[in-house]
Amino acid sequence: MPNFNGTALAPAPFVAGTVQSVVGSVTWGSTLASADTFTFTNLLPANPVEPIAVSIWGSEPDTNASPTATLVFGNSDSANGYLTSKTAGGAVQQYRVDGDGALLGTLVSNRTLIGLLGGTMGTGSAAGTLYVKVDYVCQNHQ
Repeated sequence: MPNFNGTALAPAPFVAGTVQSVVGSVTWGSTLASADTFTFTNLLPANPVEPIAVSIWGSEPDTNASPTATLVFGNSDSANGYLTSKTAGGAVQQYRVDGDGALLGTLVSNRTLIGLLGGTMGTGSAAGTLYVKVDYVCQNHQ
């Protein structure tokens, strides 16, 4: 179960009282399997923020015509706090899901996002890139 480390495309901005966004990407070059993880260390700003939307898109983790693998996104406090279990592929060779987890709309100080592949992998993608975008409110209290 390899861990694939993602990186922010630019540092996460923080301006109190505003809505900001950060985008990260993770690339893999070996076949994905169930229990593989995607970790975006310190993707969010150092100050507590309120995530209001999460989008994940890019290469399909499970390239089977009838994918059976699942993907969740969260942090060490809540494994599916940003994205509850969704099928990790589809019939179009591109992947896109929007977050629906319980951490959306709550104040978080955990800066790291973690994606976990679960279920039974139909056909693990041998190479690809996923992108994660988090829109968040920069709260006035720090």
